[in-house]
Amino acid sequence: MFDNLSYKKRNIYLAGASVVFFFLVYTFSYSKTIHLFKQNNDIRANIERGQFAAQNIQSLEKKYALMDNMLKNYSNEGGSSQVLAIAAELCKKHSIVLKEFPAAVKTEEENFETETNIVNAEGNYKNLLSFLHDMEAMGNTGRICSASFKSYIDNKKKTRVLGLTIFIQNIKPLVK
Repeated sequence: MFDNLSYKKRNIYLAGASVVFFFLVYTFSYSKTIHLFKQNNDIRANIERGQFAAQNIQSLEKKYALMDNMLKNYSNEGGSSQVLAIAAELCKKHSIVLKEFPAAVKTEEENFETETNIVNAEGNYKNLLSFLHDMEAMGNTGRICSASFKSYIDNKKKTRVLGLTIFIQNIKPLVK
């Protein structure tokens, strides 16, 4: 059958048969091998990630505990009433006057509520500074984010008075 064909025709048929042969070889052997190679690489990557999963979990638990500990330092359970009670007790201890305690300002942000209490007190510098130190050292009043000393003249008493304004923030998670 191929004996009476010219070399040119034989080469064309040979090239066509070679293409079909390589396609069949790829389909039945190489494609499965390449697929298994890719699947093997995926499985190895998953195993490597799984080996470090325990370490990742421990790391995340440590970060969570640290954040929870930090949040406890910035919050109190009693809110404004607890801050007022502590401030009144410390004012009595340091012989200063609790001049004003306005209502707390509450703001909500994402999953947290921030409550800002303002404490205004009057007295001498040493006692006010001791009061501020004790408020900060107690730790269960919340975070003291700002303190401002201001001197002004009291028109009723005709004397110079030193005032202290403290801003205390409490952060509480919102329960939904």
